[in-house]
Formats: sequence, structure tokens, C-alpha cells
Amino acid sequence: MKVFISHSSEDQRIAYDLADNLRASGIDVWRDDEIFPGSNWAMEVGKRLEDSDLMVVLVTPNSSNSEWVNREVQYAMTSGDYKGRVVPVVIGDSDAAGLPWVLKKMQAVQVEPNQSDWREVVQRIRDVAA
Repeated sequence: MKVFISHSSEDQRIAYDLADNLRASGIDVWRDDEIFPGSNWAMEVGKRLEDSDLMVVLVTPNSSNSEWVNREVQYAMTSGDYKGRVVPVVIGDSDAAGLPWVLKKMQAVQVEPNQSDWREVVQRIRDVAA
């Protein structure tokens, strides 16, 4: 199973910490620092979206205003490949994070800011993928 983490560029540190923890748990995850300089960013992200089986959406005040996150979530919601395989991860207070309406119907994982324990997210991914 391949995981795509949708996140705002301002939340890159959180996304990379999560990605490293997922990898340590044996979950295949793509990080956007794997895009080489000079590459077509949009095309590379599109390929990764098509190749992934599950999407984790980091929900923060930054991501609620991110055009990229909105596009990625829209792709996941309209693509049959991600049906039932989108995991919202709310960092901090869900009201402050601005959980998009389309994700409100899904069971989100709530984590505290600056958290380093991602076990609940890992478990949710395994449950969704099963």
C-alpha cells in the first residue's frame, strides 16, 4: 500500500515527521522532497496521486487555505481509487484547523501540535487499508 500525505508547505515538518514514522512502521509513503529540482511539480504530484492507494490529509489552519491541498482532496474525493481511503488527521483544535466540509463526514484522527507519537494514525491507516 502506498500513502500520499496531502499537506500545506507550511506544515512540511509535520508531514515529514509523519512520513518517517509511517516508513518506520513498514508503510510505503511518498515525500515531496523526492521531486528533483527542475521537475514539473504538478506532473510529479499527479503521478504520485495516481500511484497511491490511500491519502492522509493533514488538517491545519494552513492546509485549509492551501490551493494544493484543496486540489488533492478534490482529486481523492472524485477518484474511485481513493473511495473509503482518505484519512483526515487534524492537528490541534478541529475548529481552529478549519476542517473542510467534505472531510467532516469522515472519522478524523485528532493529534496535538508537536506530537511525535503517530501510533493512532498508523493504526487508522492499517484499519482503512484492511
